[in-house]
Amino acid sequence: MGLVIAQLLDAGLLHEDVLTVKGNGLNSYRQEPFLQNGRVEWRDAPAESLDKDIISSIKAPYAAQGGLKLLTGKLGRAVIKSSAVKAEHQIVEAPARIFNDQASVKTAFEAGELDRDVVLVVRGQGPQ
Repeated sequence: MGLVIAQLLDAGLLHEDVLTVKGNGLNSYRQEPFLQNGRVEWRDAPAESLDKDIISSIKAPYAAQGGLKLLTGKLGRAVIKSSAVKAEHQIVEAPARIFNDQASVKTAFEAGELDRDVVLVVRGQGPQ
C-alpha cells in the first residue's frame, strides 16, 4: 500500500492533509512495517512495483481511462470493471434480455435461450 499511496500523492491524486488513524497526513503511509528480530521497524515502501502484473504505475497504467466505468442509460446505472475485459471485447452490440432474478437467468440458460450474443440485465442486483 505504501507504493500505491506514494504514487497517488506524487501525482496529485490524493490530498496529503487528512486525519488518519496513524495521525495527520498521508505521507507517513509511504512507509511500511516489517518485523526485525521480533520488533516492528518502519521502512520506506518500495519505489517500484515488484510485480507489474499486479500493481502498475502512474506513468504506465493498465488503461489510460482507469479500470472502472460508470454505465448510464434507460435501465439505470451500473459500474463495471473494464480492466478485466480485453479491449476487443469492450464493445458489445446485442439484444438485451431483462430478468427479475438470477433464478430466471438460470432457467433461460438451461433452456438454451442464451446460446447467442446477448446482454443480460438482472434487476435489483446492485449494492444495497
